[in-house]
Amino acid sequence: MNSKKHDTGDQSERTLVGSDRAAAGAPDRRDWFLFAAIVASAFCLRLIYLLQFRHNPLFAYPMMDPSYNDQWARAFAEGRSFMDGEPYFRAPLYAWFLGFCYKIFGPGYLAPRIVQALLGAVSCGLIFFVARYFYSRTAAAAAGFVAASFWLFFYFEGELLIVPLIVFLDLLFLLLLVRGSLSGSVSTLAAAGIVLGASALARPNILLFGICACLWLALVDLDRAEPRSAPRGRKGWRRRLVRAAVMGCACLITIAPVTVRNAVEGDDLVLISSQGGVNFFIGNNPASDGSAAVIPGARPGLWESYHDSIAMAEKAEGRALRPSEVSGHFFGRALDFLRRHPGDWFALTLKKAGYFWNQAEFTNNQPIRFFAERYGPISAWMPIGFSIVGPLSLLGLVLCLGRWRRFFPLYGFVLVYAASVIAFFVCTRFKMPVMPVLIIVACGAVEWLFAAVKRKGWQPLAAAILFLIPAFWWVNATPKNWVDPAYIGLMNLGIFERDRDRLDRAIGYFKEGIETRPEYVPLHNFLGHAHLARNELDAAQSAYREALDRARSVGWRFASDVAESMYGLSLIAVARGKDPLAAELLGETVRLDPYFTLAHIELGEVLERLGRPAEAIAAFEKAIELLDEGSDEASRIAARIDALGLSTKEDKK
Repeated sequence: MNSKKHDTGDQSERTLVGSDRAAAGAPDRRDWFLFAAIVASAFCLRLIYLLQFRHNPLFAYPMMDPSYNDQWARAFAEGRSFMDGEPYFRAPLYAWFLGFCYKIFGPGYLAPRIVQALLGAVSCGLIFFVARYFYSRTAAAAAGFVAASFWLFFYFEGELLIVPLIVFLDLLFLLLLVRGSLSGSVSTLAAAGIVLGASALARPNILLFGICACLWLALVDLDRAEPRSAPRGRKGWRRRLVRAAVMGCACLITIAPVTVRNAVEGDDLVLISSQGGVNFFIGNNPASDGSAAVIPGARPGLWESYHDSIAMAEKAEGRALRPSEVSGHFFGRALDFLRRHPGDWFALTLKKAGYFWNQAEFTNNQPIRFFAERYGPISAWMPIGFSIVGPLSLLGLVLCLGRWRRFFPLYGFVLVYAASVIAFFVCTRFKMPVMPVLIIVACGAVEWLFAAVKRKGWQPLAAAILFLIPAFWWVNATPKNWVDPAYIGLMNLGIFERDRDRLDRAIGYFKEGIETRPEYVPLHNFLGHAHLARNELDAAQSAYREALDRARSVGWRFASDVAESMYGLSLIAVARGKDPLAAELLGETVRLDPYFTLAHIELGEVLERLGRPAEAIAAFEKAIELLDEGSDEASRIAARIDALGLSTKEDKK
């Protein structure tokens, strides 16, 4: 495509191909200037957000997945092992990355977030360069600046979560893949394979697209997809096959050390991590709602659900299982659901697909918008979010299919990666790696619309508008049964204040959360605990009874929540000197939740006071099974058992 044609030719061709210089992989001075401007503006906005967000009380108090990442990273930074003698349950790269930040900058929580903000800013620049291979400089720059101000990136770069690392690696992989495919450079494709492997060590589902990308390199003749002036040099399918093999082998070589480590140290054949089967079951079972990270029958809580999943699998199989076998067990259960109830599975999959393309924020850690806008108000001023990007990206993906060979790295990445998320369960964090490419194709769609207006292509423009109207409705419609998760944020703020003995503030947050969602049982339990800590027995009893009423109204869905209420009522009974009632309530508590260690201990103490030593010993022994071996608490309970045993022998004499 000569310069004259580039200036005056068909605007649709220009929109979909970009300039010759970009296609050849040689950014010019203007490209580098725009890259620097995008990165600088992105970093400044992120720095403002972080300086605001550091006033969040939970900034240095990670919960759930951030807590898991933090624990693992600190163990890595201090040279300690994490989960000894087991293959990795989760992919390790982010924990290593975070651990290096702790090692270099110290144990604080601000420095790693600044590093993540810088990584996110560079990712915005990479979005510009990836877009330049497919669209004009204007559309590519628009994509970069939209990403620079995209508030969801602000939020995730401010959390101890994998998103900024995986977004950076996936964009770098796409950039190298496109450059290597156009130039035919084996070394560039080898680098792409290394980055692909690194990305898989952060989140393995990228491997599904990696396989498709290798097939694309091997089977698709890109000469047919390029304008005549594009660089040549491909000599048939053998050369394409070699390039695909080089990228695939480089990826496997990068992953291999982790696989070997899992086999040697964990004595199990696990490619990267062993959580795949559990996650697949979470999103494919009769009780799944498609977004909540809940294992039916397991306790809520990250570590609790981890241990319960192992216990459930081993009980079902009747033997001790390796992590890969636990994963296989849950894969099997999910596939059994698919075989037995294909209609229900298909409806659930459609529901998850709707969640993936919806603007609502689905979270399995903290409520995203609640914390972003409450403690990082700059995010509320950012004009473009998924409500706009989503519909335009759908149009952009349709336009990509017109040149499917050339545009596979864009639409292929979106469709394959989206499928890998929808197959499991959907939350906003999981779909963030797709967001940069959606921004790129959305800006490409906008450029196409302007070009259609300029050349007076009213018929395709009308068709596009007819497509966009339902697309905007679909993306922005409130999902059925969706509830604003702000109550989770209020609950977590209350827990934070409670743990610091600021009970007035904690009670205020718990009450505010109850006003937001009165049917959520844990909030009533936490309110009861806070009143109990202040010795306000009547208020605590009222909260626990309300929790039981709420739990009963939803069919006691989570037995552990009911057990928590029973436990609270038992403590009130103890405080009022009603040990027989307390024993009855505690017995019901441990029946509902056999893993409730504190309830077993309290039951033992109550039974001891009631003069029932044999039953007290049984309760204490169960508590010791649940406590860490050799812990101070376990030693204390063992001493109580010995004393009760001696007392029982004396009574018999």
